[in-house]
Amino acid sequence: MALTDGTDRQHRPVALVTGAGRNAGIAAPVVLMLARTGWDVGFTYWTPYDERMPWGADPEARHPARES
Repeated sequence: MALTDGTDRQHRPVALVTGAGRNAGIAAPVVLMLARTGWDVGFTYWTPYDERMPWGADPEARHPARES
């Protein structure tokens, strides 16, 4: 089945990105770039982990699912 961009769903690249819950990290921008360039992207983030770390949670994080 062809998608609207002409890509065959069976041949679309797929990526899994972990740690995409903070703007300061690299994961969130990578998720957005992959999604915008035609990749199917799965991503994870765990806010309770960030809250326990010295850098803390990012309350204004742009979670990738809200961006695409």
